[in-house]
Amino acid sequence: MYIKKKRLEETASERETRLQKMREYRKKRKCIETQAEKVTRLESLKTYQHKKRSKKTESERRNRLDALNAYKKKQISEETESETQNRLDAQNAYHLKSISKETDCHRQYRLQRKRQNYKRRKLDKPSNVNETVAQKHYLDVFDSAENGLLHEQSWAKQNISNFHKSILYFVFKCILCHEAWPLKSKPKLQILMYVQDVQGIKNVQNNFHLKMQ
Repeated sequence: MYIKKKRLEETASERETRLQKMREYRKKRKCIETQAEKVTRLESLKTYQHKKRSKKTESERRNRLDALNAYKKKQISEETESETQNRLDAQNAYHLKSISKETDCHRQYRLQRKRQNYKRRKLDKPSNVNETVAQKHYLDVFDSAENGLLHEQSWAKQNISNFHKSILYFVFKCILCHEAWPLKSKPKLQILMYVQDVQGIKNVQNNFHLKMQ
């Protein structure tokens, strides 16, 4: 009770000084703690955060996330070029480490969510909303004399471009039988493909290295 009353009476500078001392003290404690103490501290913190967040309403959750995003944006805007590079390098290293440990099931789930988020952000863009309205209006009226030719519309050009991109393939072939295998993207790792047509060839493995045609 006394501490709460004292904190209500402190000025902004006094509060900032108190928080700074608290941060320095916590950093000092973290430097000297053992691995077991660190694990215990993180587990306790995780349990406390889950318990605290489970009691919050949706509006409180949204306010917390908005405040967190605003704080992150402020931190990013104030960092130097070297700090930005260090932050991006750390993020990339953490991302690659996480991907290397994930299972096939987790990878499929992550990619599916990524595609869904991309489609949702793309549809939510004002430009895409306007394009959809323009397309609906053009097809409802369908008057090329007034609105221009169909293939000259911006949304039609975008659809044509998307179609051409969808039929682009990297063509690989078997070194022995030269059977072609079209792929949507060029893989980073060496491809192994089972070719049944040359299974009867003696002294030849069932898996063949494919090369780009």
